[in-house]
Amino acid sequence: MAQVGGFDPNFINQYSHGGQQQGLPPHKHGYRRYSDKPVNLDYQVCIDRILQATDQQASIHLQQKLKTSPPDQKIQIVDAILGAGGSSGRAGQAYILMCNRFGNFLIQRCFEFGTPQQVESLAQAMRGNILTLACDPFGCHVVQKALDTVEEDCKAKIVTEMFRRISQTIIHRYACHVWQKVFEIRWTDAPPAVMTYVNNAVSGKWATVAVDETGSLVVQNIFENCPEHDKRPVLNEILQSVTTIAKGQWGNWVIQHILEHGTPADRAVVTQKVLEDAINLSLDQYASKVIEKTLRTAAQHSSIIAAASLVAAAAAGTANGTNFSVSDKSKDTPVASSTTSAINTTGGQRNSIESTGLPTLTVNGMTIRLTQEDVMTQYISTVCDGVLDRPRIPLIDIAADQYGNYIVQYILMNAGTQHRETCAALIKRHMVSLRGS
Repeated sequence: MAQVGGFDPNFINQYSHGGQQQGLPPHKHGYRRYSDKPVNLDYQVCIDRILQATDQQASIHLQQKLKTSPPDQKIQIVDAILGAGGSSGRAGQAYILMCNRFGNFLIQRCFEFGTPQQVESLAQAMRGNILTLACDPFGCHVVQKALDTVEEDCKAKIVTEMFRRISQTIIHRYACHVWQKVFEIRWTDAPPAVMTYVNNAVSGKWATVAVDETGSLVVQNIFENCPEHDKRPVLNEILQSVTTIAKGQWGNWVIQHILEHGTPADRAVVTQKVLEDAINLSLDQYASKVIEKTLRTAAQHSSIIAAASLVAAAAAGTANGTNFSVSDKSKDTPVASSTTSAINTTGGQRNSIESTGLPTLTVNGMTIRLTQEDVMTQYISTVCDGVLDRPRIPLIDIAADQYGNYIVQYILMNAGTQHRETCAALIKRHMVSLRGS
């Protein structure tokens, strides 16, 4: 058989060790047979097979050996992978395997089963090339595994190399996953000022990052894993461009994340900006999801606040030795007979639960109510008012829209009685038009 690129695909079967043929057959059953019993096999043969023929089965064979072999054999395998260069970095084979389609999986297993000295040698092979690996479709997985397994001082060195090209890599198809892993690290000693560097590099660009396919994931990861003082600059920029980001295929998920998991102040800002442009957003393919999320989260948080106010009022009544009773006369307005309040003076924001059990929030001098009743009322009043450039009220256009109709369906199924009847009465007047849409 002719050689390909100077490499004979059958050389592995021709390899002799100790006068006997000990090479692995190229088919999967042969690899499995040699994995099932101890064989005097030169591991370098398998490594060469991966490097020169991108042999998946050779990689699987060595990974299985690392999982099941005695400690001394594991050490031999990792030493063979480190190659003649040992810990001298790129001179060894390890770096090349990191960028290999199947070799990267083998390196990841080495990080799991290697000795501390071998893990350090693998990390040394990566040093100076972190950015290249992070932007590689296979190498990025190795960097993530290294961040999971190496010592903290080594993690800091890896992260420091990522600081060289933050704005490019944070939205990179592969490097973005490395950044997400960085944000998830829980440092015990003095951590590198990751978000300080990131905010300095991406300042003024967070709205652009939020609408990017990979950038939106990074932004949400920052929301979930970074402390308030680190993520506040990101949030402030995004809150300034709520409607633009909400219309993005990927950005809408960022806005939905704030609505569902953000602080009351951030949710209030998003809710107000969304309702101010409710008509246009309701007719947009992606922003319509944000509108529906706004209505849903208002209902969810109203239930939580109402339950908390009832518990607090009951506790207050018990403490005073008085009887406590609740009268819930409306689906939309839970009422407690006691008054509770909570004030947060941070940033000049005030949260309160009044005698009605309903939350209010003052942001920049504007009082915003986040209950389902108030949010639903504002939305319905906006879409039911006539608009000069429209021949019919926006509610009907939304009901007839391929995306907006889901919002109307949600209102008819989940809103209070008064809101449902209002929408239903208006829709009935245009049934002929809606049936034909």
